[in-house]
Parts: sequence; C-alpha cells; structure tokens
Amino acid sequence: MKKIIFSIIGFALFTNVVALVQGMVVNASTGSDGNTAREEAEGKIIWEKLQAKEVQCADLSDEDFEVLGEYLMG
Repeated sequence: MKKIIFSIIGFALFTNVVALVQGMVVNASTGSDGNTAREEAEGKIIWEKLQAKEVQCADLSDEDFEVLGEYLMG
C-alpha cells in the first residue's frame, strides 16, 4: 500500500515539475516581459554604431550592453 501511495505522489510531483519547466521554456522563447522586440531593435542600432565606429564599448552603459545582448542572442 505504501508503494502505491509513494508512486502516486512521485508521479504527481514529476508531472508538476515537467509542466513548470515547459512553462519556463515558453516564457523564455516568447519574451515574457513583452519588451524583447524593442530591446532587440535598440541593440541592433547599437551594434550598427559599433560596426561603423561611431561609438566605442567604453561609451556604452549597462543598459546598452543589455539590449546589445538581447539583439545578439535573438
């Protein structure tokens, strides 16, 4: 009887973990905060300025590096 109860509890925990991980993957791929497309566009502008030598890395802020990263990962 104990084996059956532990099996049921284990299965329930496993399915909840799988559902949680799937939700995290969906949120990561769709940009759960809704700002991903805007950040990628801003990052593209910064990347183009870097390539044209209009700006240097030393001139970039933390936010600039963040949107640049979004663009490069996108």
